[in-house]
Amino acid sequence: MNPAINLDFFIFIFEFTFFNLLILAVTAINQDLYYFMRLKSGDENAFDYLFNYYYPGLVVYADKFVTNNHLAEEIVQGVFLKIWQDRRFIEINNSFKSYVFQSVKNRCLDVIKHRKVKDEYSQKILAETENSRDETWETYVESELYALLITSIDKLPVECRKVIHLSRIKNLNNKEIAEKLGISVKTVENQITKALKYLRVELKDYL
Repeated sequence: MNPAINLDFFIFIFEFTFFNLLILAVTAINQDLYYFMRLKSGDENAFDYLFNYYYPGLVVYADKFVTNNHLAEEIVQGVFLKIWQDRRFIEINNSFKSYVFQSVKNRCLDVIKHRKVKDEYSQKILAETENSRDETWETYVESELYALLITSIDKLPVECRKVIHLSRIKNLNNKEIAEKLGISVKTVENQITKALKYLRVELKDYL
């Protein structure tokens, strides 16, 4: 095939994907502001919607700072509790997503500071995050996508879930997976094909 055609096709796919992500971003921002305004008026259903939508991605995001899943869950829950308690006084003009991710980040940094941990890793994280630029849309998508991926994998049939976990999470090759699970390489290939077909449907908004 002509290399120029391959390049044109690649550019088309890139532009198409970027355009769709941009539409998703704009739509999500408008939808978020709608639900936030309802939340401000005391609508518990709107609060539940925003909490359930952002909770998985925010936990993954917080865990990158505190490296403790249970603590990450507590931090995210605390942030949403404060949002509910202070809802009448919170003003958001652009994006609820940016606000809630920044709130979680700030809370994570507070936790790291109050730990007064001396180890080099915690100090490194604190220094890097305090000097880094603001988080971008791509970072939010990454954390949400990872959480959605794990949730989607958990919905797969048991054997299929084992295979895709070893393949995509543990990075084992098909032969290693077959030996570990006591099945044939062909069976591994079939299970991966089945899993990927399912995941493409589950993650269609991000592909």
